[in-house]
Amino acid sequence: MNDLARTIKIFKKNPQFEIQDVLANFSGRAGLELYLPEVRYDALTEFYGLSKNDFREKVAVLANPTALQEEIAPYLINWVTSVDVRAANARKLGDVEPFFQLAAIGVTVTRDNQIVLGVRGGAITPERVQQYASGLYGCAPGGSVTFKPEYKVDPITDTMANEFREELGNFEIKDSKVIGVFEAYRPGPTGIKFVGEIRTDATFKQIQDYNSRANKWEEKLKSDGALRQEIDNTLATMGLPTDAWEHSSLIGILNNRKAIKRILKEESSRFSGIGAGALTIYLLKNFSQ
Repeated sequence: MNDLARTIKIFKKNPQFEIQDVLANFSGRAGLELYLPEVRYDALTEFYGLSKNDFREKVAVLANPTALQEEIAPYLINWVTSVDVRAANARKLGDVEPFFQLAAIGVTVTRDNQIVLGVRGGAITPERVQQYASGLYGCAPGGSVTFKPEYKVDPITDTMANEFREELGNFEIKDSKVIGVFEAYRPGPTGIKFVGEIRTDATFKQIQDYNSRANKWEEKLKSDGALRQEIDNTLATMGLPTDAWEHSSLIGILNNRKAIKRILKEESSRFSGIGAGALTIYLLKNFSQ
């Protein structure tokens, strides 16, 4: 799996996080007056020469990435803005990643002992396959970590719970824990990702049914000219996950060592880096013997 992902660490117990409500310092950052006392999103967008959009939030970043190499260390969480993230993605801040944006990926295990894999959504073009892994296998759920001064559990566990509801459905989460960290390579989003294990009371068929229904309604509403907020509101009213579109379909694999190793080996060309990396972390954590 070295060409898709690199395992960094398997956690023996849930890692500790220390939240610091502090703007991260990075090369090319705008002046403090655009961030404090309140973030001026339009001014930041203009400063970086970006087009305007409605994505406005603080994003969690890891302030001490060297802690990943230590056995025991609290992970210090600072923040940047969604505009800074857009600027970094557009290479407005240079070719080197200016900050360590936190991302969380969950490996979901159903009541009937299936692991949920998703075929990543979106148009399948060479560019989108490389950047977003459209059409390739990924683990569900997953997403970037929104910064909050306080979390119910920790930044990774909270993000996995939120993304689970938005991508898979409002099923009960029986147990959730952070199990490791890996670095993802192309195809798909790159960088260092935290991985969690999620146990749900839902069967795979229930989750798959929600995904199928939500995607069918997504396509219908789009063809009728509905905007994103209208689609989200309609799906939410129907009790369906609003971000099901992130996976055009779901597949289940048996939750055992043989099945996981087989799919990683025999279908490696169908995996994204983030999918292979997360599933490998789960394999090493639970079936290393």
